Parts: sequence; structure tokens; C-alpha cells
Amino acid sequence: MMTTPNTQVLHEAANQRESARLLQLRLTGFVGRQAEQTAIRGLIDQTRPSGGYVLVTGEAGAGKSSLLAQLIVNAGLDQTPQHFIALTPGRAYQLDVLRSIVAQLLLKHDLASNYFPADSYPALRLEFGQLLQTLSARGISETIYLDGLDQLQPEVDGTRDLSFLPLQLPPGIVIVLGSRPNETIDSLALEHGVVYQVPPLHEQDAIGRWQQVQPTLEPALLHGLAQAVKGNALLIELAANVLRHTSTSEMLALLDHASADATNLFRLSLGRIEQAAPRHWQPLIRPLLAVLLITQEPLEPAVLAAIIERPTATVVEALTLMSDWVSVAADQRVALRHLLFHDFLIQHEFTQPELQVWHGRMTQWCGAALDQIWHDSTESVEQARRWYARQHYITHLDCAEQWEALWQVIDAGDYGEHKVRFEPSTRLYGLDLDRARESVIAAGQSIEQQLELLPRLWRYSLLRTSLTAHADQWHDDVFVILAMLGRVSEALAQIEICSDQVRQVLLWSRVVAYTEPELRLHIFQRMEQVARSLHESEERDYALHLVAMAYADHGLLNMAYPIAISLGNTRDETLAYLVDVVIKQHDLARVKLIIGQIQTPKYRIKSSMLLANALIEETEFIEARQLLIETLPFAQNEQVVEIKSLLATIAWRLGDHQQADILLAEARSMHKYFADDAKIAALLAIIKGYLAQGNLAQAYNLHDEIKLNRFRRELVDIYINRDDIAIAVELAATITHWHSSDLAYAALVAWYCKEADFSKAEQALGLIKAPDQQIKSYCLLANSHADRFQWMRLLESAQLSLSSVISSISLAKCWLQLADAYAFQHAHDRAQSMFEHALTAILATSNSFLNDQMYDLLQLAHFAKRYNYDDLCQRVIYTTFLVGKHEDFEYSLPFEHAMLHLNHGEIDQVRQIIDTSVGPYVAVNLLQILIAESIKQQDHPQAQLYLFEALNHARKLENPSYRVSLLGELADIALASGFELLAKTILGEATQLLPVITAENEQRWAGVGLVRRYYSHGMLASAATITQVMTVSQTHDHIMVEISLCYADSGQLAQAYATLKVINTQTEVYARNLCQIIIKAHEHGLATLAAEYYDELIEAWSVIADPIRLLKDLKDLAIAQINYGSNQYLPSLLEAIRTIRHPALAEYQYVEVLCEIARAYIKQANYPDFADWLAYAHSIAQSIVIESRPKVAAYHYVAITYLCHATDSDTEIFLADMLRLANGIAPSSYANDLFNALANSCASYAVRGHPDFFAKAYQFAMAISVPWQRAQALRSVANGYAKVDDRVMVEMIIAEISRLSPNYLSLDAVALIYAQRGDLAFAQTLIANDEASEERDAVLDYLIPALLQTDAVVAAYQISHGFTRLTKRIKFLHQIVNYYVERGQIAESIQIIQAAWRNCGAAADLWELRTIVLPFDSTHPWLGTAVLDSVPWVEQQLARLN
Repeated sequence: MMTTPNTQVLHEAANQRESARLLQLRLTGFVGRQAEQTAIRGLIDQTRPSGGYVLVTGEAGAGKSSLLAQLIVNAGLDQTPQHFIALTPGRAYQLDVLRSIVAQLLLKHDLASNYFPADSYPALRLEFGQLLQTLSARGISETIYLDGLDQLQPEVDGTRDLSFLPLQLPPGIVIVLGSRPNETIDSLALEHGVVYQVPPLHEQDAIGRWQQVQPTLEPALLHGLAQAVKGNALLIELAANVLRHTSTSEMLALLDHASADATNLFRLSLGRIEQAAPRHWQPLIRPLLAVLLITQEPLEPAVLAAIIERPTATVVEALTLMSDWVSVAADQRVALRHLLFHDFLIQHEFTQPELQVWHGRMTQWCGAALDQIWHDSTESVEQARRWYARQHYITHLDCAEQWEALWQVIDAGDYGEHKVRFEPSTRLYGLDLDRARESVIAAGQSIEQQLELLPRLWRYSLLRTSLTAHADQWHDDVFVILAMLGRVSEALAQIEICSDQVRQVLLWSRVVAYTEPELRLHIFQRMEQVARSLHESEERDYALHLVAMAYADHGLLNMAYPIAISLGNTRDETLAYLVDVVIKQHDLARVKLIIGQIQTPKYRIKSSMLLANALIEETEFIEARQLLIETLPFAQNEQVVEIKSLLATIAWRLGDHQQADILLAEARSMHKYFADDAKIAALLAIIKGYLAQGNLAQAYNLHDEIKLNRFRRELVDIYINRDDIAIAVELAATITHWHSSDLAYAALVAWYCKEADFSKAEQALGLIKAPDQQIKSYCLLANSHADRFQWMRLLESAQLSLSSVISSISLAKCWLQLADAYAFQHAHDRAQSMFEHALTAILATSNSFLNDQMYDLLQLAHFAKRYNYDDLCQRVIYTTFLVGKHEDFEYSLPFEHAMLHLNHGEIDQVRQIIDTSVGPYVAVNLLQILIAESIKQQDHPQAQLYLFEALNHARKLENPSYRVSLLGELADIALASGFELLAKTILGEATQLLPVITAENEQRWAGVGLVRRYYSHGMLASAATITQVMTVSQTHDHIMVEISLCYADSGQLAQAYATLKVINTQTEVYARNLCQIIIKAHEHGLATLAAEYYDELIEAWSVIADPIRLLKDLKDLAIAQINYGSNQYLPSLLEAIRTIRHPALAEYQYVEVLCEIARAYIKQANYPDFADWLAYAHSIAQSIVIESRPKVAAYHYVAITYLCHATDSDTEIFLADMLRLANGIAPSSYANDLFNALANSCASYAVRGHPDFFAKAYQFAMAISVPWQRAQALRSVANGYAKVDDRVMVEMIIAEISRLSPNYLSLDAVALIYAQRGDLAFAQTLIANDEASEERDAVLDYLIPALLQTDAVVAAYQISHGFTRLTKRIKFLHQIVNYYVERGQIAESIQIIQAAWRNCGAAADLWELRTIVLPFDSTHPWLGTAVLDSVPWVEQQLARLN
């Protein structure tokens, strides 16, 4: 509940005692640093205009905190919001930070009445972001200081939650951060601010500090000590404390000792403690130091006392003596003061065996009554022990090297089962398993031990990667259904354990709407935290895009906008989404500001059009016109027409009818140049323009130009929206395709229902053909009726239509619509019955339509919740769990065992597995392998026996599609083995199974597969039997077409033609396939025979409406004649191509075809005809009037052809013309496209031996206004320089690309060139920071074998991790492991296997990676079996955990 805090509450929150204490502590002994303060203030001033972060960083002891403390004092302690993070912060310390900072800001700026949710981290986090936006909007500048971010406790995955810091600070706001180097913190500053590295303190500053405590010391005496501490602020202060307590007589000796090695200062400091309490040193103080060193989190004195078995009062007294070395937090928990103290104790005070002993003591303390730690205790120290043991017992077992005990705990499974109950997300138990994996790797002291432990490592790795498998397998909609039906906590718990973090963010964004407000804020915080922690830039960008949209959807624009403008690739898409949201809120002024930030033309235009329409609705015509005029330079093709049509509407509304007519005339003159959809979209915009003027006649005249049914349906919608229902009805009657027609009449039904004209609605409904659409309209009509008799009658009519619904997918949707209609009318008994029918239909749907099933279940869940059908809710949940699971990777343990036996030649064991342990599918697979082995050994009788046995197993398969597939494979084997009669018999059996396959698409593809097999076996004549068993006409015709094409492939043209003639198919389909037959005839050198079919083809072409299809057929036939031999029809084909014109045929498509003809001629070494066709293509490109992307595309096709095949003289003439296009061009998306094409073309021509064109290429690339497009063009230029081996220019351009796109260089093409040139090191450097991609894989495919050939096996291994596809990585890991095994370097092989298994994150991947032990099969044949023997244990553990 929102409360208004009073000033006292704010003062209490603002005054954090621990933060104030730390600030004063950091000021103690502060000296110098004037230059550093000036530098940081300069960075603050530099960052302020845009807003951002200044990260002050440095290694431990560099003096960061003292420097920030002094800056705060100089700026005014009371007027500078600041917080110094405690040395031992708790797990929720971010709330303390925010509470303090927000309270300080509210008090400083007199905003005490603002909302202050003091105890809610998610709510306070949002308030902080909005408060900063408010200050910025008021023109207020503010600097906030936060020190010690690296001291925040990390999450279980090692990252720190910095989501309380906004990604993008608004103008005027600067946050100065103090932290040791940390990847998460550094990335925040690097992407959204600047970094300042604190330099060492100057020697005179150090000496000045020491003279403060010992004024009589001469600087010369302190010079050696100053050199030793190397400007480290912490060492300087430690030296000051030592000097303060040193007598004059001991001073010189101490200085000599400390100057020799600065670490002696620690020893001297400890010596002072020992001298102060000599009796307590060994029995108390030293044990305390050891415990503080090895414990995994700060502990209270009473707990420390229990660990070392000393009285609490004695421990407290000792801690007072140790004040220079320990820090006591506000919650009384104790930790070592500084990381440097931690390092000194490890390196100089305690030996590794000593620390192992202490870890052993911790295992005893944690492990006492281990079964009791999962129950809470009322005694505080015992409760602290139990809590600590739950989290850190395994860690101490590992560090104590008590590995056998650790493995025993893991193997027993009780600890893991309890831990998963304690922390259901399994993240903590996953970390324990990581420790266990590390311990297995560390335990092997010899090569034999390491080999023996590999199965254990694989076992723990398989369990670790399987922990989250069930949540990973759930369909996304499962989580939503659970949340929708009230099981929010369960949905959230399962999202937490998903292994894909991007998917986690997506799922949170989908379920957040079903949560309570306070929990919703927590989910937003988790979404942003996870998204910001992602390492890959594209994944992080997309995840933050989802976060921003979720904020916007829930009214948190102040949180969404800073994220949106900080994004990379998804920035403009996200901003466009925000525009849509804000327009719905009618905040048009804010919309303009957001649109001003959008750079990508596509999204700029979309958003501007939305805003323009909104402004027109508000009668803000002048503003709308100005916006559209500013948008025009970004527009292309139909977008230009849409804008001009909208401008015409504005002109008409402003009374300038003449200008409106001119604009629409311009739009009409343009649209004819567009292709297909673009042209019709433009026409629809023009029609809307005329209708806006009331010019129905002009709009009506354009109707005939819209031929396609789906667009005529859109035209119907336009008139319905204008209430011109008579014209809408007239247009609906002209739609010839049933689907578009049904949608049009359904829209009419909806309009009539809205107008309560029920008789007309029923008339329109009667014209709907599809039963599912009929039912939908019946339900709408019924719900519009108030009369009970009428709605009952209509719904009963709808129910009668169900008998015509065949598909279970459609049936489920129909039942849902009917049930909703009955429920709407309060007929709940009927409704629930129909919902049950829907549920049954959903279950009956094939799993191959999982998305449809889940969509229907989502709808059903919505209805069940809306109507409070509790029992139905439970049934939906049950069905959701039953249906909503993606197939997991499948493994067959018996199959893998059999493969190992095969590798060892143990055929009898394989036969035993086939007979006793596997199902039919696996049995057939194994028998296929045995058949291949028998054939290899020339044992054909045995192969035949195996084949018959495989047939018997295949016949046991229940799924007919699988059975047909397996029978086909067995037929292939039979034929390859010489058993032709058996192969034919098997194919006949498979053919008879086709009618049993009920799914039409599965039946069709099974039939096509069999046709191909008959063809490959030389039995094509027998394929006709397939058509005899087909009952569905469409499937029959599809098979016949396939048979016809197979005949054509084999050169049997007459048979191909005869088969095609008997097919009852559309003329267009017939012409397409006849064209293929003729092309095949040319390929077989049968140009004369092909001529017999040309007249029929030309006649078929005359009725083809699609000019693009016709042009493709003409082109394919012409090229076939040019390539394989011509007949008398070639001149007429070429003439038809030259003269074809059609409004729907875009010039750039036409140019592409002309270039293909030209390339066919050059392939035949016919340069004159090549040059003629290419010149004609160039002339068409020149004729394109509109400056748009199609014009650039046309020139691009021509340019590629000239550059690849033409002479220099012809190419230069063309390039001169292309370069002229850039003269005087204004910035626009067209200009960017043109500059990109010019950069590519000039770079390509430069590579051909014209280096002066490189400068032009670079110039055009740099002229591109959109940064990512500029980087793309520069890559092409760099690629050109790489081809001519100009390393200097390559590196210069790479530097420019890096500035434009620091996280995505994408230099794979350049890397491949240098790899092929032999410069492997440079190639590795170029791909080092690129994200995984198919292009990068191509480079790695070349690099790794090249490195192995040069014995650079370490380098090959290091880059093998970069593949996108696991199969490729495994292939090369096999080679690398084998390389080492062959050379007897077994230790190196084992290390690679250990690393691959240890670092694997998915169970399916780990199962594949198991095979990298195969190179050991010849020397250690037991290893593969031992690995597989681990699987039952893993399955048992998973059963317990789940």
C-alpha cells in the first residue's frame, strides 16, 4: 500500500551509520591526489550533458575509496548523495543502498511527499529510476557517489545484481562508481559512461602521510619504503599504522625491513598484535585468522567462537585487538578488512596443508548430525551452523581434499534431495555438483587414476546438466497457463531453473501480467538483472528489448525508455514499440520525442505514420503534415504512396482540394512501378485517400486493379470500416477463393450484428463455406441476440456444422467457440460439456501440431478462469502437463552398449541385446549395422538373415510413417546387397502401408520418398502402384507429378509427358512441370524431342496470370537451350524475355533475369551476346525513375555481373554511370543503400587491379549515415584490402569498424582470406572476439586442420570451442584427442576430455561429447562401458530430485 513518508522517516533512511563510518575511515590520513580529483571532476563534467556513469577503478588498495571520499567532502558532504557499501554486506544489501540514496535525493530536492516504499527493493528500484527522470526533466544536475560495488555479494552464478542502477541515465545525472575491476560493473560503465583508472599515489604523498604520524622522520629515510609500497594506498596506510607504534630506537631497522619487501608490513602489523597478546596468539588469534580466511561468508563472533571452541567473550576481546585486520559490520558479522590481507595470509602466514586442516575442521563442524541441518533450530548459533552447512558443506569437503567423503555424500543422494527441497531452483545443488566435478579432476594423481575417474566425472556432469531438463522441455505456454490458473509460484519456480537465460526473460514477460503488483515489481527486477548479466551482446540486446516492452506494457515508460535507447540492434524496434504504447495513452508530445530517436527507416516510418493518423484524429493537421514531410526522405516504394495519400487527406481537410488532387495523382503515377504486394498496398492507400475526400467514383475505378483475393478482402474491410456496406457486399461477391471470401462475409456478419440487423447477418453467414468459420459467426450472432429462443437456435445450427469439421485442430477450436458462446449465455452445463469435448479434441491432435495444441489450451484456460470452472481448470492443468512438453533428446542405453560391443567385434553380445533389451526401431538400426558388417566381410547369407530379422522388427512398429521409412531403408540395403527381388517386395509392402497414414502431409512425403526409392532402384515403372493405393486426390496428383519428374530425370521424356497428362491439376502447375520436362530434355541433349512440347507449353503460358512465374519459366528454358543445345524456339524465347512487360513485374526482378541470361552466354564464351544482354539490363536499371531500394538492387545485379565477367573497358563505362547516381544525393535510406552498393562495387573493381577505386569505396562506406550499415560496408572494403594483402589498411578499417560496432566485428571473410594465405595467427586474432556464427564456423573449419598440420595443437584446441554446431566441435575434438593419443600424450588427452565434460551445460550435448573417449578404445576398452554404466545412477538421482 502506498504511503507518504514524513521527514523523520527519510532522515532515518538517509543516515546510514556504516556508510558514514566508512567514509570517515577513508578520509583518515588522506594526502595529495589533486591531479586525480581534477581528472575525475573533468570526466563528470564531460559525462553530464548526456548522463552516464564514471567508474573509478583500480586494484585492491589503490585508494579508490579515499579518493571518492575526498571528492564528496570537497563537493559538500551534506549536499552530495553518497553511499559507501559495507565490507560485509548481506544478500539483500541493494535495498539498503537504494533506501539511503533515494532518501537523500528526496530530502535534498524538497520532495519529501514523494512515494517512498522503504521496505520493497523492486518498488524502490522503480522509484529511483523515475526520480532521476524527474530531476532531469526539471533541468536539475546531480552527482551521486556509490563506492564498493564489488563488495556486493554475488549471486549463485557469480554475477552481481546491479539492476538497481539504470542502464541509461538521463541528461544531467552522473553516478560515480567505485569498484575493483569487475566484468559486470566495467561493462556498465564502458557502454554507458567512462572509466577512470586510479594511478598509484605519488612518493611525496606517501612520505607526507608518514610524516603526519612521525614528523621527525626525514624524507630520505622514507624513500626506500615509498619505493617498496609502489603507491598502494592501503600499504601506505598500513605503514603509517606500523610507524605510529614504532619507537625511535626501532625505526631504522623497521624501515630497512619494510623497504626490502612491502609484504613485511603485514608481518609487522601481525607482530604488533602478537606482542599485545602473546598468550592468545597461537590458541586464539591465529585460529581466528584461519577461520576468517576460509569461511565462505561473514559470521557473528558467537559462531566463530563455536568453530574454534572458545568463549564468545574471549573472541570479542581478540577481535578488538585485530581491528586493523578485521571489519565488523552493522549486523555484527565479521570479515577480513581487505583483499590484500586475505592474499598475505594465504601466501605468507598459512601453508596449504594448514588450510586443508582448517577446512577439515569446518567439515566436522558442518557435518555434525548432518541429517539435522535441514531442520531449523531455535538456538541462534546452532541455527547459524545449520544454515551455513546447507550451503557450504560440499565446498569445505572439496577444499579439505576429502574427496572420497565428498563423493560419498553426492553418491548417496540424501544431501542432494534435501538441498533441492531447501532451494527448489536447484541452482545451489548445481554448484555443489560443479564442486564435485572439479574434485574428480583434481583427485587424479596419475594418468591411470585420471582415466579411472573419467566415468565418475561424466556421471556428475550428466546429473548436473539434467537438473533443469524438465523445465527446459516445457512449452512456453505451460508456464503461462499455470500462472493464469493461479499457480504463479510454481510457474516462477520453474522459470528460475530454465537453463536458457534469454528464455527466462521471455517467460517472465509472459507471466508477469498474472501476478500481484508487489510480486510484479520483483519479477521486473529479476528480468532486468538476468538480461543485463548475459555476456553475448546479441542475446543481451534481445533480452533487454523484452524487458523494455514488458515495462511499457505495464505503464512503466520511465523504466522502458532508458533501456530502449541503450540497446544495439533492437533499439529502434523497441522504440517503435514504445511509440505504439504511448499513442494508445494519447501522450502525443512524448511520442514525438521518442520518434526523434529512431534511426532505422522501417521503424521511423511506421511510428511516424501511427503518430500522423493520431494527430489527424485530434485535428492537428498542420503538425501531422509537417511530420509526414519530414518522414518522406526515409520512405520507399509503397511507403511513399501511403504518405502522399495521407498528405492528400490532410490537404483536403485543410481545404486545399487542388493540392490533394495533385498528391493523389502523384501517388497513382508511382504505384505502377511496384511489384505485387507493394503495388496493391499502394493502391489500397490511394483508395483510402479518395474515400477520405468522398470521391467514391475515383476509388471505385481502382477496384479492378486489385486482382488478388486476399487484398480484395482488405478492400471489403475498408468499406465496412466506413459503413459503406452496400459496396462491401458487392466486393465480397467478387472474391473467388473460399478462404478470403469467408473472412469477408464473417466481417459483414460482425457489422450486421453490431447494427442489430440479424436477418442480414444470417444471409451473410449462409455464404460462408468453411464450417469452422461458420461456427465462429454463428456464435457471434447468437451472442448478439437477446432473445433466448434465437440464440439457442443459432447455437444448435452451429453445432450441426461440427459434423463437417475433419481436422482435430479445427475441431478443438470450434468446440471452444461454441462452449464460450453457451457460457456467455449462462448455459453453463452445456458449456462445460463442450469444453470437455474441446479438451478431448486437443488431446487427439497429433504432437506434430504442438503449437496449435498449446494455443488451444491457453484459450481453454482463459475461458475456465473467466467463468470460474474450477474443475475444468484442474483438467486443463493436467492436460497441459500431458501435452506441453517438447521432445527431449532420446538415448538408448542398450544401443550404446551394443555399439561398444560392435567396436570390439563382440557380435554375440550385440545379438543378445537385440533379442532382449531393445524395441523394434533400435533393433532395426542395430541390424542394419550388422548387415553392413556382413557385406563388408562378403558374408551375404548372413546379411540376408539379418535383413529378414530386421524386417520382422520393422513390422512391429505401430507408427505407419516410421514403418514406411524403415522399410524404405531396408529396401535400399537389400538392393545394395544384391537382393533385388527382396528389395522390390519390401517396397511393395511399404506401398501398401501408405493408406494407413492418416495425416495428409505425412502420407504425401512418405509417398514421395517411396517414389524416389523406386527411381533410385531402377524400378520406376513399379511406382505406379503407389498411386493406386492413394485415396486423397491431392496426394495422388502430388505423387504423379513426382513420378513424372523422375521419368524426366532419367531421360524418359515420353513417359514423363504421358504421366503428367493424366494428372488433374491446375494449368499453372501443369505448365510448370511441363517446363521442367522440356528443360530435362535439353539437359539430356534431346533438343529436337523437346521441341514437340513447346507449342503446348506456350498455349499453357497464355493463361498464367503470374508474370514473375512466366518470366522464370522463359528464363529457365532459354538458359537450358543456351547451355545444352538450342532449337528453333530459342529466338522466340529470348524475344519474349526482351519484350515482356507487366505492372506486377518489378524492374529489379527483370534486371536480375536479364543478368542470368548474360551469364549463361559468358559461360559458353559468347562475349558479344553476353555484352548485349548485360547492356540491356543496364538500360532497364537506368530507366527506373524512382530513387528507391529497387533501383539500387537493379544496379547491384548489373554491377556484380560486370565485375565478375566483363572487360575493364565495359566495366568502367558502367561504373561511371553508377557513380553519377551519387551526385548531389540528399541523406536518406535510398542514399545509404546506394552508398553501400557503390562501396561494394568499387572495392571489387579495386581488387581487379585498379587500386585507386579503394579510396572511392572507403569514401562511400563512410558516407552511410546509419552506423551498423556503415560498418557493414566497411567490412566489404576491408575484405577487398585483404584480398590484395594491404595489411595496414585492413587494420585501419578494422579499427573504424570496432568504433562503430565494438561488440560485433564480424570479420570472418577477412579472417578466412588470411587463413588461406597462411597467416593463421592474424586470422585467429580477427575472429577472437566475434560471436559464434555459421560464417565463423567456415573460418574455424579451415583454421583447425591447418593448425594441426603445423602441430599447433594447443591453438587448434583453444579455438575449437567457437563452433556454433556441437557436431563440428566434437569432430575436431576427436581429431585433437586422437592426435595426442597417437603420440602417447595421454595426460593432454585426458585434460581435453575433462574440460569438455566439465564445461558442458546441456545433457543432450554431454551425451554427444561422451564419444570423445573413443580414441582410448583400443588401449582402454573398459572406459566406454564404464561411462555408460553411470547412467542408471543418474536416472535414479533424477527420479529422487523430481
